[in-house]
Amino acid sequence: MPSGGLLAVSSVTSSIAAAIERAQASGVLDHILVTREDGLPIAHNLSDVKQARRLAAMAAAIVGTGELAAKDLGCGTLRGASMDAEAGLLVCMRAGPQAIVAGLASPDANVGLLLLVIRKLTESVDTAIGDS
Repeated sequence: MPSGGLLAVSSVTSSIAAAIERAQASGVLDHILVTREDGLPIAHNLSDVKQARRLAAMAAAIVGTGELAAKDLGCGTLRGASMDAEAGLLVCMRAGPQAIVAGLASPDANVGLLLLVIRKLTESVDTAIGDS
């Protein structure tokens, strides 16, 4: 797909939905969302569509801002960004050039396992999009 092209959501959602189910089976993630880099949701397991739209926009903003900060600070390529809040953890990672994965977990989640699961999910999402 050409750089900057729009992702055809219908062609990849079943593969991404299966990857989300596998990631959720790990037991470390409460909610998972995959969004386009422009903040439009591709797939998620949230029960509230409005919340999914807000999270998609925030994840895109977090990753985009993090990438700019990493570049400006000379830290290399951003691998992910996380937020540790009183009621939970949010981790956002780029999944190839067109997508972002956001994972929400409880505050007492195993962070190492959380990162491992999200990284594996980003690989699956990137593969699904690349194969479309």
